[in-house]
Amino acid sequence: MKKISLLTVLLLAVLFTNAQKKDTVEEKFRSLPNINYEIGPRINNEFLDQYLGDKISVPNDAIANPHKYAVAALHIDSNGIISNIRLFKSYSPQLNNQITNVFNELPKLKPAYNEGHNIAIDLAISIWFGKRKSTDSTITTICSDYSPDYDPTKDYSNVFNAVEKVPTFPGGNEALGKFLSSNIKYPRQAWANHIQGIVYISFVVDTDGSVGNLKIVWSPDDDLSMETLRVMHRCPNFIPGIQNGKPFRCMYTLPVSFKL
Repeated sequence: MKKISLLTVLLLAVLFTNAQKKDTVEEKFRSLPNINYEIGPRINNEFLDQYLGDKISVPNDAIANPHKYAVAALHIDSNGIISNIRLFKSYSPQLNNQITNVFNELPKLKPAYNEGHNIAIDLAISIWFGKRKSTDSTITTICSDYSPDYDPTKDYSNVFNAVEKVPTFPGGNEALGKFLSSNIKYPRQAWANHIQGIVYISFVVDTDGSVGNLKIVWSPDDDLSMETLRVMHRCPNFIPGIQNGKPFRCMYTLPVSFKL
């Protein structure tokens, strides 16, 4: 009986310790004062998470390490100056040192952008190791914005499978394409420099169909990003997603093509 009681106490202690660690990361993240932006910080036209993914090497214990991923945080002011680099979640002493060194060696960035202005932000970035696509043969370093509700080691490729009906633009994809083509004005500078490509923008379609929380996920050029944001701020309401017969708040990612 004593052995069972002791095992129970030890199990509860482990669970409590793990909960404390999780809460610590979440609490630190929730204490960050400025986390909202429409365009994230960039190095030239490369987004910070992409740059970090190229610079941070995959550790030898990427599969076996129980910590799975690290979370690093930093402050970037409205001029692109970096400060207050720290770790919210540790991975291993060796990787922690590598992450700190890469962050400390970052050059001045293009600052984050929101609603027409360069802004100061506080970023928390998850750093993990896996395959970008299921067909990939090698493991790479993948960086993304940290979220308490998002485990970067899980596969979210079928996130909408449980939703009875995904959000749709009134009139369908053809109508959405017409809305974009009739409202987008090709930026002059991008036109002059023969810049083209696809801008990926994510947003939330709320239960009333309204579009919010706009964020550029990837873009070949800042001017194309800003034009995409300008048009999507004017986007009419979608027909919301449906889950269990009721309107459901959904994330939506839209590719917007700019072609000369």
